[in-house]
Amino acid sequence: LETVMKIYLANVDKYGVNNMIVLTPMIKSVTGVSALNKKIQKAVNPPSANKPAIELKSGEILRVGDRIIQTKNNYEQEAVKDGNCILGVFNGDTGCIKDIDTFNGTVTVLFDDGKISTYKSSDAEQLQLAYAMSYHKSQGSEYRFVICALTTADFVLLQRKILYTGATRGKEFVAFVGMAKAFQIAINNTNGDDRHTTLRNRLKEYSKIA
Repeated sequence: LETVMKIYLANVDKYGVNNMIVLTPMIKSVTGVSALNKKIQKAVNPPSANKPAIELKSGEILRVGDRIIQTKNNYEQEAVKDGNCILGVFNGDTGCIKDIDTFNGTVTVLFDDGKISTYKSSDAEQLQLAYAMSYHKSQGSEYRFVICALTTADFVLLQRKILYTGATRGKEFVAFVGMAKAFQIAINNTNGDDRHTTLRNRLKEYSKIA
């Protein structure tokens, strides 16, 4: 955990929180998503009188400037504030909190695709911190700097495809952090990685033609 934090903080000024992500297999563990999000938030976006915040039912604190992820599909089109609305926001969408109106109980998010949505306080429960996320949740996204964490405590999820997912999220730099044994187990575990295609037969047919 300390190494992950050291690497993250050493690079966040260069890349910015919008272009960095920490990936880890588990949600609730010492190096899980929840623990990492709390530590990173405390380091890069601590409480401030100039940053309104809202506490979710889960106990998680969201404040202006935080990286977040949408956790469920929301098709509502109800206007909430300044013409913004919850429109076409889907599970896995990520962005940054731009405003929290504590008087009206609304949270405004600028998503990475440029969409702006304003949530009523009840809908804000659909948001979670996203400085760190699971390998599974990260599929389909890309970041300039990715930190991939693995420990032996993640044993049930240590598979080669997790490392492949993590490595292919990075556009410029990927740091692998954790226990050598955990990475060795993941590399050697190819369960579920088999690909059943007709490529072998196609190559044979092509060789005959050639």
